[in-house]
Amino acid sequence: MDRNRTKKYVGFALSELAWGMLLALFLQCTRPGRRLARCRAWLAVVIGVAGTGAIALLIVPLVTVLRVALAFTLSSIGIVARALANEYRLERTLLCQDKSPPTGSVGLCPTGEPIVTRYAA
Repeated sequence: MDRNRTKKYVGFALSELAWGMLLALFLQCTRPGRRLARCRAWLAVVIGVAGTGAIALLIVPLVTVLRVALAFTLSSIGIVARALANEYRLERTLLCQDKSPPTGSVGLCPTGEPIVTRYAA
């Protein structure tokens, strides 16, 4: 393998590593990230896969990335539709019950669990 190609693959690998670590830090260390990971995990996966696909453009031709993106999109329609339908149904159930979040929380996940920001000492 020639030196330029090696540099390209190392850059690709480091970019993917950085992307994964930054996304993990966002999901773990920020309030919006924690909410996304807890309540909309499917969306966190979509964001992660999209970022990986974008970085893949460093070493893979655009047409190949688009074909893979199409395959992922088509195969995930059912899963995303199922997740959205379940979230909608749970949110409607909670609204009908007029359930308020407990003190110290920032809202409810579609599962009905409070997103707690403070824990009792």
